[in-house]
Amino acid sequence: MPAAHALSLAIYACGASIPTRSCRSSKPCVPDFSEVQAAVEILIAAQDKDWGPTQHEGKLHDRASYRYYWELLERAQITGMAIPAEAKSRFFA
Repeated sequence: MPAAHALSLAIYACGASIPTRSCRSSKPCVPDFSEVQAAVEILIAAQDKDWGPTQHEGKLHDRASYRYYWELLERAQITGMAIPAEAKSRFFA
């Protein structure tokens, strides 16, 4: 099973719900680069821990926050932002 699909299943299985950001303009919401970098670090650490709770920069993360970061990373890819090679190979291969 592709990693992206496994991540989606892991997140939605717990019933996590995080509000999504809406854009007021017609162009897609392009995430801030620092947010994308944090998302990559958090999701890679989570995958390494088999999607169990992790800590990043002093904050605890679990499947609910993984959903937020996954959607952010997915939006970055859709809008053509540069995504680190390791994240591409893990989540978009």
